Amino acid sequence: MDPIIILLSAFLLSVAALAVYIRSMQAGTAGTDESGANVIFARGEGGHVDDPAATPASRQALQKAVDVRAEPRGAIDDEEIAARVEADRSTSGVVFAYFVCAVVWLVLGSVAGLVASVKLHNPDWLASVEWLTFGRIRTIHLNIVAYGWSAFAGGGLVIW
Repeated sequence: MDPIIILLSAFLLSVAALAVYIRSMQAGTAGTDESGANVIFARGEGGHVDDPAATPASRQALQKAVDVRAEPRGAIDDEEIAARVEADRSTSGVVFAYFVCAVVWLVLGSVAGLVASVKLHNPDWLASVEWLTFGRIRTIHLNIVAYGWSAFAGGGLVIW
């Protein structure tokens, strides 16, 4: 089978999967409330040391160190939780904008990577376009992914 067809089909499949994922997130299929954290943390579990490699004595010492630095258990009331949820909602637009920009750069970087991969397998493809040589398009691909996608994705995660 022709490598170009394999590369192009893999690229189209990944872009389609990305579109399905974004659509499912917009539709709220995965849920947008904070109840998902209950899968990981049970009520009242926060603040307890959980180190399976620690001996009981060292686990108690760790718990004492955590208790000294942390708020007393149960100090987080419903009002503070509501304030935290509101703070999350207030930054959601900025985070969404960062992630949209990251996805755009990811798709552009993937297109450049696809072109570079095709040029590696078939150097005569689009030979009349000088700026599409393998050395240039590979550099474009790496720069787009490094400075476009990762910068916006990382910025969105920091704000989130």
